[in-house]
Amino acid sequence: MKRLACIATAAALALTISSAPVHAASKKKIAAANRTDAQCLALFLTRYGGESKVDQDAKMGGVIVVGYYIGKIETRSPGIDLEPLLTDVLLNDFGNRAAPEAIVTRCTAEAVALGDRLVTAGKNMTKAKP
Repeated sequence: MKRLACIATAAALALTISSAPVHAASKKKIAAANRTDAQCLALFLTRYGGESKVDQDAKMGGVIVVGYYIGKIETRSPGIDLEPLLTDVLLNDFGNRAAPEAIVTRCTAEAVALGDRLVTAGKNMTKAKP
């Protein structure tokens, strides 16, 4: 009986901790991470979205990367409205011009690393036998 009371107390404590509001510092970290990912999302949306003049293979890669960044932001902040975030990034971080070189360099490196991981995963999957 004593063991059951300990388990119930531990479960109640865990529930209390997990349902506690997000600390302000955590909210700032989430907002900063979302902004960093939104910079890359904006870069690749402007580069590969709409009627961009890139070949289909490059456009497909761009679609994958766009989905990747949307997924990262949505996972961190479910239901987030991306439009105000992207508008703010385009106006304030990009100055309503082309993306700054530092953002292009960082985001391109991240996209290349993602592509390398996907290629490696694909090769490993073709080796697997059902």
